[in-house]
Amino acid sequence: MQFEARLKLLRPTAVVFVVAATIGLAACGSSSSSSSSSSASTSAAKKGIEVGLAQPTPNNDHSFGEATHNGAVKAQSQLGVKLTEVDSLTTPRAQASALQNLARRNELVLMDGAISSQGISSKFPKTHFVVTDGTLPSAPNNHSVHQDWHPVAYLAGVAAATASKTHTVGFIGGIPIPVILDAQKGYTAGAKSVDPSIKVLHTTIGSFTDSAKGKDAANAQIAGGADVLYADLDTAHTGIVQAAKQSGKGVHVIGSVAPKCDISKGIDIGDTVFDQERIVFTTIKDYVEDGKLPPTLTFGLKGGYSSFQLCPGASAALKKAVATTSDGLLAGKINANP
Repeated sequence: MQFEARLKLLRPTAVVFVVAATIGLAACGSSSSSSSSSSASTSAAKKGIEVGLAQPTPNNDHSFGEATHNGAVKAQSQLGVKLTEVDSLTTPRAQASALQNLARRNELVLMDGAISSQGISSKFPKTHFVVTDGTLPSAPNNHSVHQDWHPVAYLAGVAAATASKTHTVGFIGGIPIPVILDAQKGYTAGAKSVDPSIKVLHTTIGSFTDSAKGKDAANAQIAGGADVLYADLDTAHTGIVQAAKQSGKGVHVIGSVAPKCDISKGIDIGDTVFDQERIVFTTIKDYVEDGKLPPTLTFGLKGGYSSFQLCPGASAALKKAVATTSDGLLAGKINANP
């Protein structure tokens, strides 16, 4: 199914509540350790752990929102937690209202980094708040999940510079939150490690889902000579693909968060993939088993939580560049932090 067709399945922008009942361990279909899942499920049942999830994007966006949703649903299935989910929170007012409602009903509340917490955690000291991709203010009940974007975005930059024929590449991000700015820096550093004189264009469009803004940004960068565009976006990725196709200039795209080779065939050369589903599941699992979380949890290339996945048909030069750089990053021989 083409990505444009998938978007027709998205619900209108609205606050949607999904209250899921606890599902028994018999529903488990994962390859995860059954023994750890069993003990965790017992622990959750005894504690009556209720988990809330708040997201600004739809939970079927084929990107970050969907992966986060899947991780929470997996925790519901395998760990026996009770899940209350709220998605499509597009305004600060809707986000604040949803967070307060979730905090009243749940002992663990997860939120996307693009959501403004507005100091709500201080009003609910018995509720633990987790930002799944950012940093919350220091507090006993605040926990920050850091996705180390520098290395994986560095790999994207290496791939872009290796593939570029114009010596100009582009980065198009959504909302300029820390993880997006980290990806931009890592991408630039990776590209310049291949070609120190390469020109890297940067644009943030203020949205992860606005395809029209994404297309406008892509058209501007293509006009500026960019022939490889890194789209660090969710559903707005479609706008980048449309601009690349319509340019007629052989422009290629690098996707983000979820593999997009199958929905951007002939355009996508590879994707920076974070196993957000596994990250969310692991975070909830740690809380279920220990009843607490550290102030900061970090996930990245080490441990296999992120990777750069080339699309089928990638050239030998691209495969070698990505593999060599990945090995160097993991061995500590390459520093991705500019």
